[in-house]
Amino acid sequence: MRLGVVIILVYCSLSAVAGSASGNAITDYAVFGKAGVVLGEDIWVGGMVGSNADIIIKQGADVLFGVAGGGSLNPLSGSFVGTGAVIGTSTNPVEVIVNGDFQIDGTVWGDVHAGGNVLLRDGGKIRKVAGAAGNVIAAGNVEMRSGSRVEGDVTLNGTLTKLGTASIWGSVNYGSASPKTYTGPTLPAATLFSAGGTNYTTTSGATLTLAPGSYGMLDLGQNNDLYLSSGTYYFTAIDMRSGLDLFLDLTGGGINILVTGDVYFGERMDVKVKTDPLGTYVDLDSLSAAQKAYAAIVYLETHRSWTLRQGSDWFGTVYAPYDIVTVEYDVYSGESTDLIGALYSGGQVYLRQGAHLEFVPSEYWPHEPHDGYIPEPTTLALVGVGIAAAVLQKRRQRA
Repeated sequence: MRLGVVIILVYCSLSAVAGSASGNAITDYAVFGKAGVVLGEDIWVGGMVGSNADIIIKQGADVLFGVAGGGSLNPLSGSFVGTGAVIGTSTNPVEVIVNGDFQIDGTVWGDVHAGGNVLLRDGGKIRKVAGAAGNVIAAGNVEMRSGSRVEGDVTLNGTLTKLGTASIWGSVNYGSASPKTYTGPTLPAATLFSAGGTNYTTTSGATLTLAPGSYGMLDLGQNNDLYLSSGTYYFTAIDMRSGLDLFLDLTGGGINILVTGDVYFGERMDVKVKTDPLGTYVDLDSLSAAQKAYAAIVYLETHRSWTLRQGSDWFGTVYAPYDIVTVEYDVYSGESTDLIGALYSGGQVYLRQGAHLEFVPSEYWPHEPHDGYIPEPTTLALVGVGIAAAVLQKRRQRA
């Protein structure tokens, strides 16, 4: 386990992601929060980040495949400016598309489209990739603080302010800015289901094996082992204490976990995955690229909130259509969190300090938006396993 919160989401190639930061489907995004997204310090996201509202990127965060939002990226009235943040890489040009304002004290490898104003702070750089991109297109004003740089062109409809050593390598074009606009995905309809049945409450050190089916509350004590297998599970709520070992047997197909209430996973939860009937359970940290692709057929939907505490793992897609998704981090614990899959919310998504995100898009939705259909786990197609090149990108490519 690495220090800091680490969320591993293996990216599989999506043409809409590589070419544009405004995806048309929810599965174009690694992280999407309809009402906002907050990325904590030193986060690395191996997919696209999107929201219909504001997106906040804090110090040292990296986003590999672009940002798209209906609001602002680091609103000008806020205190977060993305010091040292990096969007895109020197080999992967991206687009940042926001309908509001944009400000950064870090680097964008690619183009910035803003429906409002652009503020590049002292460390702000909009960079070319292989001689292309590196442009700013703003419907409003552009302000460049001393030390900032735009390696392409600046096209704007407002005023340009350059301070100190700020530089523009390309041309400046006034009155002709037509920035791309964010439209965003239609969120899938919440799955239609109910839950109820036996409640399970355990004490410390227990082992519980559950078959697919409908249950009440799942309330497990410390240092438990929980075994789930291919099929669909229904719960009224999930509350896991610290030290859980979660075993997912995917040899018969996918696992769907549908919860009407809150979902809470405590500290230091380990996830172990079995993909070969003749094989054994493999810890998340030791999964091959082919095994990580099985996250496409693990799906958890809650109609309340979803919380993952520090030092815990997760495997699969999480969707909270009505509430928030939170990955917490305790700066004093030194624990890490590994997650393979994707995070979606009809509310906000909060990723605390130090998260490392790669991406496996979900196979839960056969078309979008869906109408409450639950696919049979045995019919779910696996994601292609050869498209993990993004994981090999440098975690820091700074000027």
